[in-house]
Amino acid sequence: MQTSPVEVFVQPIAPQTHARVWNADPQLRAKLESAGWRYAALIGIVEPCEIGCSPSTCARDRKKYGHLVHKWAGWPLWDDEEAATFVAEITGASREMSSAWLEFDWNSGAKC
Repeated sequence: MQTSPVEVFVQPIAPQTHARVWNADPQLRAKLESAGWRYAALIGIVEPCEIGCSPSTCARDRKKYGHLVHKWAGWPLWDDEEAATFVAEITGASREMSSAWLEFDWNSGAKC
């Protein structure tokens, strides 16, 4: 298995502040999970078909958010700030909550 030479740095944003909100609202949690995976597909970390992203949704994401795709030595780069902005725009959640979700999801290993 080939691994990426890129390290991911996550800035703590106190996800516990919002945890009760997404734990109490399964629809919000599903939206946050889906949007996080869509960002991962957008930047090339996962294939859209792996997450059930329709071709039309992925095409719209690429058209509107293509400027968020960055590479280093051919590897996709995850940007915490851009990921949180993307998730917030997709879900309608606050940017702070989206950022907290991404930190929680990343650290907990949650999958949709």
